[in-house]
Amino acid sequence: MIAMVLREFCEVETAGAQRLRLDIPLKKEPLEMVEISSPLPGLHQILVKISACGICHTELDEIEGRLVPPRFPVVLGHEKEIKSVANVTRQDAKEFLPLAAEIGIIPEIQEFKLEQANQALVLLKQGKMQGAGVLRIPD
Repeated sequence: MIAMVLREFCEVETAGAQRLRLDIPLKKEPLEMVEISSPLPGLHQILVKISACGICHTELDEIEGRLVPPRFPVVLGHEKEIKSVANVTRQDAKEFLPLAAEIGIIPEIQEFKLEQANQALVLLKQGKMQGAGVLRIPD
């Protein structure tokens, strides 16, 4: 399984920005793409495939040390999308999707490949990201 991980606190480097945290390293790319082993489900558990995750200020706060994660390394992405065949066939979902378009629910999303997570962080920190940032996770 491929994931983006944070191994230590650091300040995300942005062009022309003044350093705010001199007590932690400055990095252009704080996240590292790594292969991690897929967990094995235990008794009464299931294993799900994550197809995308959001990137938001929570990740930026964890990276720069304003929020302390429970341990390192930290696997990026607490907002996840889970694809399920059961959800696709549910009647309420079938009824909602056309209605959402009809009433004007148009989410603004900037999509990034997983390996572009560091670029997305810089845009987020600079306030240049509109709407939601979504990282697509490869199959």
